[in-house]
Amino acid sequence: MIIERKSLYKQVWETPLRVLAKEYGISDVALKKVCLKLKVPTPGRGYWRKRACGKPVPPRPNLTRTGAQSITRIVVRRREHIGWGIEGNAGVS
Repeated sequence: MIIERKSLYKQVWETPLRVLAKEYGISDVALKKVCLKLKVPTPGRGYWRKRACGKPVPPRPNLTRTGAQSITRIVVRRREHIGWGIEGNAGVS
C-alpha cells in the first residue's frame, strides 16, 4: 500500500492514529514512524481527549514544503511471519 504525504497529513488530523493505523493494518507506533519519515506533523498527547471534551486544542500546524530530494510517499507492506513493517520509499516527487 502506498501512503501519500498530503493524504496522510489530512487523515492524521481527522482520525486518531490508533484508529487510522488499524485501517492501514499496522500498529500506531509504525504509523507514527511513517509520519516522522514523511515529516507529517501529528496531534500531540491528549489532543483527541481535549477535542472530545470540548476543550480548546492547539491549532493544526501547516504541512511544510519539502525539498526536491524529500520523501513524499512510502510503501507499507506486510512482512511474512514477522508482522507489519515499513518498506522504504515509493518514489520522490
